[in-house]
Amino acid sequence: MFFILGHVGIAIATSLAAWTYAVLLGVTLVRLGHFEPDTALKRRGVLITVASGAMALALWDASVPLEQYFAPGNGIVVQLLALGALIAGGGMVYLAMAQETGAANYRALWRSMAQG
Repeated sequence: MFFILGHVGIAIATSLAAWTYAVLLGVTLVRLGHFEPDTALKRRGVLITVASGAMALALWDASVPLEQYFAPGNGIVVQLLALGALIAGGGMVYLAMAQETGAANYRALWRSMAQG
């Protein structure tokens, strides 16, 4: 892939290899009876996917007005600030959606961490 897509091909190949390995591991564990997802895991998987989709939509929507800051003439500091804004915004949307949908309960997580 490197010769066709350049440096992006390396990232795509790595990602495809990781997903292939994860799927093969999951299938093998289910077939051997070592892993059986319960209802709560299936439900949370769907809710995590919903939160991820909301984050993707928010990032896509925010990338349009921030696109001008990623131009090469703006300098690295401006580009890094724009990237940081996208990362922080996407993270906040994901955390809010995960909490709101019930995919995660951050209050319970903080309580368990505080108890040690």
